[in-house]
Amino acid sequence: MNPQQARRTLLDWRPPPDPGSDPHPAQDPTRDPHSESHSEHAAALASVAADPQLAAWFEAHRQFQTGVRLALRAIPVPPELSQRLAVLRSSPASLAPSPVIVRPVFQRARWLLATAALLAALATALAFLFLRPPADPGFEIFRDRMARAAIREYRMDLESPDLEVIRNHLRTHAAPSEFVLPPALNAATPVGGGILSWQGRPVSMICLRAPDVGMLYLFVTESKVAGAPALPALGQTSRLVTASWTADSRVFVLAAATSPEVLKRFLPEERPTKPGVRGELTPPANLVPVCRAHAQAHGGPAQQPVVVGTLVVR
Repeated sequence: MNPQQARRTLLDWRPPPDPGSDPHPAQDPTRDPHSESHSEHAAALASVAADPQLAAWFEAHRQFQTGVRLALRAIPVPPELSQRLAVLRSSPASLAPSPVIVRPVFQRARWLLATAALLAALATALAFLFLRPPADPGFEIFRDRMARAAIREYRMDLESPDLEVIRNHLRTHAAPSEFVLPPALNAATPVGGGILSWQGRPVSMICLRAPDVGMLYLFVTESKVAGAPALPALGQTSRLVTASWTADSRVFVLAAATSPEVLKRFLPEERPTKPGVRGELTPPANLVPVCRAHAQAHGGPAQQPVVVGTLVVR
């Protein structure tokens, strides 16, 4: 056996226990004269006697193992430990492992189905809460938000004095663009425009400038806004006076830092009517001769009054 083999063999060598130090000594195969380990250790110890360097290494190894043993013996043993060990030795049944409960397959499947049903119900509830369309907050919220947007985060996506260029920009971004402006508002000077959002739908913003008024902000949406007035109605939002109306299925909000009397000049003309009144339309002057000639051609009297239409005011 060469020195390297002897070192590997002697790494698991331990000094013999002191007589009477352990009442229950563990069986050490290296000390059994009939075991293979004992024969290998005997050959390794013989190499130690013949090799001074190997003998020096083995002496250091032996002192290390002795020091470890003495250090372990110096650790105090809790006084109750011996009593617990005595109890365990006296009742071997207490050392038996706890029984493992194995549930039948059908019980585990039932539990999995119940868990899956609970998760499906939870997912459905979350989808109902987060995927349902939001409720319409109402016209007042829409008007205030548009007016405050002009005050706090005013910005124009496009600056141009040409109203048609602004309309093309809105049309390109699928925002309302085909609407008719009131005459006074149409006479104002365009400055630019932008696109806002309401309930996921685009809102067109057109900025115009008028003498003695300054900047006018017009917001137009094709979304249905609950509570939007059909006829022009004035309001106040922060520093801006607002005027709102509905025309051609579109909601308009006009805002400016001016007085209500001045803002009224830019609103659509109101046509006062009385509910429930029926009247006759006044035909244009150039249409009357045409209608009389048509009546004569079909054998009707030339002086018979011509009824052009009937107006029903609701």
